[in-house]
Amino acid sequence: MTNADETYEDDYSEYDEFDDGDDEGLSGFMVLLIGLVMFGAFLAITWIAYHQGIKRGEDGAGETPYVAADPEPIKIETADNGAPAADREVYDVFDGDNADPATVLAEGPEEPVERGGEDPIAALAAQAGEQSEETSQAVEDRIASLAEQDAGAFDADPGLEVPDPVAAAAPIEVAATPEPTTRARGALSGGYVVQVGAFRSDDEARGQWARMQSKLGDFVAGKSIDVETADLGDRGVYHRLRVGPFSSSDEAKQYCAGLKERGQDCLIKSI
Repeated sequence: MTNADETYEDDYSEYDEFDDGDDEGLSGFMVLLIGLVMFGAFLAITWIAYHQGIKRGEDGAGETPYVAADPEPIKIETADNGAPAADREVYDVFDGDNADPATVLAEGPEEPVERGGEDPIAALAAQAGEQSEETSQAVEDRIASLAEQDAGAFDADPGLEVPDPVAAAAPIEVAATPEPTTRARGALSGGYVVQVGAFRSDDEARGQWARMQSKLGDFVAGKSIDVETADLGDRGVYHRLRVGPFSSSDEAKQYCAGLKERGQDCLIKSI
């Protein structure tokens, strides 16, 4: 070996010693120590988080959450209390000048009046018949007694003729009084009709239908009408213009809704 080779080995020998020392790595004690430090840090973080949660729960324990009620009322009772609206156009009386009607109808169909079991007219007729029979019997008895008292006088004078007894009066028959008709039914027949107005006369009702035909055109074309007459006593007689008939309530409601969309008020009635 030459001197140059020895010099080269001497120069790099210190680096070889340094590398050998670095390859030894961490000892087992250092690894254990690092693991204990990390585990302790984990326990510390867990403990702090746990106590922070307990503290927040204690701070908010005295405040009970609640939902405040709405101060505004849910429902308000109206003045009409659910009664049918009396200001609807369908209850008004129409005329050519659109004058204010004298009477506004706001009532449902008339209910039939229940009569008592005894007919007063029949009772009066029976009473009159009994009185007539009693009167006839009294007249016959009186005539018979007078004939017996005067029998001797007639026998003494055979020339005299005995008059025939007066015939008994026939029983008086009392004619039954017909019940007043308060309502005349219309010509339509079916399930339901749509009433579009009430008028003082039949001509006014039919005039309103002519105006509707001119105004609504195809929507009322081909529809049938009738005018129902209703006698309301002191209120007078009204003529109700009705369109129909319709086979179901839904069909009548649908047609009435179409009239309202076109500016004509109406209501549904069963027939």
